[in-house]
Amino acid sequence: MHHTTIRAVSLLTKEEVQACEQVARQSLPHAELQDLCAYLGEKFKAYPEMLMAFDETGLAAFQLIHSFSQNDEDYIYLGPLFSVRKAYLPMFLQYFDMLLSQYPKQAFHLMAELQNPSLLLIFKTLFRRTSYPALQEKSIPSCTQQVASIFASHLGHIEHFQPHTLSSYSRHTLYKQGSGPQTVLCWLRSRGIYLENGASQILLLSCPPTIEQRRRIRHDLYRGLFMLKHWSRFRRYMLQKFKEGIPGA
Repeated sequence: MHHTTIRAVSLLTKEEVQACEQVARQSLPHAELQDLCAYLGEKFKAYPEMLMAFDETGLAAFQLIHSFSQNDEDYIYLGPLFSVRKAYLPMFLQYFDMLLSQYPKQAFHLMAELQNPSLLLIFKTLFRRTSYPALQEKSIPSCTQQVASIFASHLGHIEHFQPHTLSSYSRHTLYKQGSGPQTVLCWLRSRGIYLENGASQILLLSCPPTIEQRRRIRHDLYRGLFMLKHWSRFRRYMLQKFKEGIPGA
């Protein structure tokens, strides 16, 4: 059983910071300890809030978040994510339900910069039809570019933002070269996104307040959850969808 909560980063206790460092080390065993601690220290200063998930053994996942409002719409940026025992998924699902309840009649937008091909595969499975970029269409709708541009203008840590590909670049990356599904990596490279060079694929989900749009998003999510429940059967299906988005594949 997982329990998810939101904490102010500035109010974390020493023990909680140490628990975060332990989860980060376990989720990224290939990373140099000194580099990882320096990375976390830098990110803890840049983000005001943290999403935390606990299971029976203690902290199992955390994600740094930054939110703001503009023109009566809310923007939630999902930052660095660290997880063990696949706790990131129930953490995100609980948080998403919280957002739907918190903003029943108000639009909100979720955005993340992903450098983990496996996470990109999972979250495109959850929101295949309602998130951007689309798998089989290279062009990004102008309204989606505009939303992403608002995020980029408010958050200084989004570097070298490219609206036409929904991508960015970071000087600091914990990506392990060559890791992740090769089909997803090929899909990214076909879009000019090379994770090994510090690039990130932005994933964006907009949730308008209309009943019809919310129903469409929930349907997409429930379909994705069904696929993840039967992942041994549907993983190949999703990789094929990525492959169909690679020109000439």
